[in-house]
Amino acid sequence: NIDWVKENDAEIRQSYNEELFVAYYQQLRRLSDKVVSPDQDIFRLAIQSPDVIVNKIEEGIDEDNYQLIKNTLQHALKKCHTFRINEGKALTEQFNGACIKIADNLGEIEKLDPKRIERVKSRIKNNLSTFLNEENLDENRLEQEIVYYIEKLDISEEIVRLKSHLSYFRQALDSQESNGKKLGFIGQEMGREINTIGSKANDAEIQKFVVVMKEELEKIKEQVLNVL
Repeated sequence: NIDWVKENDAEIRQSYNEELFVAYYQQLRRLSDKVVSPDQDIFRLAIQSPDVIVNKIEEGIDEDNYQLIKNTLQHALKKCHTFRINEGKALTEQFNGACIKIADNLGEIEKLDPKRIERVKSRIKNNLSTFLNEENLDENRLEQEIVYYIEKLDISEEIVRLKSHLSYFRQALDSQESNGKKLGFIGQEMGREINTIGSKANDAEIQKFVVVMKEELEKIKEQVLNVL
């Protein structure tokens, strides 16, 4: 809806039916005289009587002013559309930048993971050796326990899933459809994998890269709220 108001408009918006007013006034005056009533309110009653006041209301506006409003509105809509396009491009760059940083840090974690596994194996063996004589060690049993423990700390599946989520996020980002909610859901899944990697890895070096990934993911979550 558009409310149209003319500034500095001194045009009178109502007129008076003088003949009808006089007729009402005279009739009210005669009634007042008959009952000997004060006549100070007769003018007010007459002017407020039906059809005495005639409003001059113009329906709509002239063509020139209509075109002015129409052109102004169209210009504003084009500006808004251009702003949204530019804002979308900026957001896309931010999203892609965050995804690249997450992927880079994930790559560093992949490099560190084999060394982490070896350190875990060595720590388990050393701890067992402290309490048991080498002669009493059951190598097969020891290997089974190490494999079981390593499987609980294995992050390879989480790494694969996080890579998949990153790829899916970029696909949704490049889509012509409005995918704000989808991007938000994918971001939540990415967060789960990152948190699991951090908790299962139990490694100070890897944790540094996990922290960076969490920071980048928070940037994604904040900005995804601005996407329809």
